[in-house]
Amino acid sequence: MLLHYYGSVGAGGSVGVGGSVEVGGSVGVGGSVEVGGSVEVGGSVEVGGSVEVGGSVGVGGSVEVGGSVGVGGSVEVGGSVEVGGSVGVGGSVEVGGSVEVGGSVEAGGSVEVGGSVEAGGSVEVGGSVEVGGSVEAGGSVEAGGSVEVGGSVEVGGSVGVGERVEAGGSVEAGGSVEVGGSVEVGGSVGVGERVEAGGSVEAGGSVEAGGSVGVGGSVGVGERVEAGGSVEAGGSVEVGGSVEVGGSVGVGERVEAGGSVEAGGSVEAGGSVGVGGSVGVGERVEVGGSVKVGGSAGVGERVEVGGSVGVGGSVGVGERVEVGGSVGVGGSVEVGGSVEVGGSVEVGGSVEVGGSVGVGGSVEVGGSVEVGGSVGVGGSVEVGGSVKVGGSAGVGGSVEVGGSVKVGGSAGVGERVEVGGSVEVGGSVGVGERVEVGGRDEVGGSVEVGGSVGVGGSVEVGGSVGVGWVEVLRWVEMLGWVEVLV
Repeated sequence: MLLHYYGSVGAGGSVGVGGSVEVGGSVGVGGSVEVGGSVEVGGSVEVGGSVEVGGSVGVGGSVEVGGSVGVGGSVEVGGSVEVGGSVGVGGSVEVGGSVEVGGSVEAGGSVEVGGSVEAGGSVEVGGSVEVGGSVEAGGSVEAGGSVEVGGSVEVGGSVGVGERVEAGGSVEAGGSVEVGGSVEVGGSVGVGERVEAGGSVEAGGSVEAGGSVGVGGSVGVGERVEAGGSVEAGGSVEVGGSVEVGGSVGVGERVEAGGSVEAGGSVEAGGSVGVGGSVGVGERVEVGGSVKVGGSAGVGERVEVGGSVGVGGSVGVGERVEVGGSVGVGGSVEVGGSVEVGGSVEVGGSVEVGGSVGVGGSVEVGGSVEVGGSVGVGGSVEVGGSVKVGGSAGVGGSVEVGGSVKVGGSAGVGERVEVGGSVEVGGSVGVGERVEVGGRDEVGGSVEVGGSVGVGGSVEVGGSVGVGWVEVLRWVEMLGWVEVLV
């Protein structure tokens, strides 16, 4: 049965129709409306009570309902929609204006709204969501497809989206956010709990998450990143500001941050790492590429870097350091364990290492050097201050030290040695070319020098001495034999 009205319809009480209803004008009902079939209205609809329609609903104007709305089919409204209760639609929803719902919203199909959406409860959509304005929901938001919002998104609960999310403004969620695809936000992102995205994440502002962050692709953030838990990204991470993470950081490719980086756990990156500010890591650091830090760096455990390392400030590491390339540090270096560097080392300040040191290239240090274990350097060594080595020392090239030198074990140098202060060696000394010492020279074992030896102070040797030419300005004490080849 079809009821057709060319004009408007007004009823003070409730209206019940078993079939469909078609009205050319507007509809005003003081009570509730129940229609078994479909409803088509050319004008606006105003209902004081609830509305229940078995079929679809098409309204040319606006819709205002005091109670709840239940529609078995789809809904198409040319104007705005205002509902005091909840809305349940079996099919899709298309609204030209804004939508304001006091309760929850549930739609089996897609939702397209030209204006903004405001819901007091949760929003659940089986398909995609496209909103020209902003979205505000007091509860959670779930969409089986993608979500595109021209403005901001504010959700009191969690957000679950099967595909991608695009928002022109900021996104705030009191709970967690799970997105099957990528996330692109023009403003900032604030999430009370964790964030998970199968694709990439891009935000023009900052990103703050109370829990962990897991991203299958890359991450690009214009400002800072703060996460209470761990951060994992399958691709690269680029952040314009600082990064503060309570847990660990794991990145499949490179990491770039304009500000400082702090992580309570470990940091692992498959590519290079570039940080404009300082770096503080509670546990270990493992990087497949190079590392460049504008400020200081502090690491609680070990550091392993496949490429080179450049740090503008000081470096402090609790355990060992392994670097495949060269190392350049503007400030001081303090390492609790051993140090292994494949290339050269250049440090502007002092160096203090608890374990052994192995360097494939040359070493240049502006301050003093103190090493608890042995030292092996493939190239030359130049130190502005003093040098103290607990174990043995071996240098393939020349050695230049502005202050004094103290070595607990033996010392071997492939080329010349120049020391401004005194020299004290517990074991033997072997030098390929000449030796020049400004102060006193004390050696517990034997001494062999291929070239000349010049000592400004006294010389004390516990073992034998073999030298090509000797000049001593003070006294000499030898406990073994002396061979001088003049």
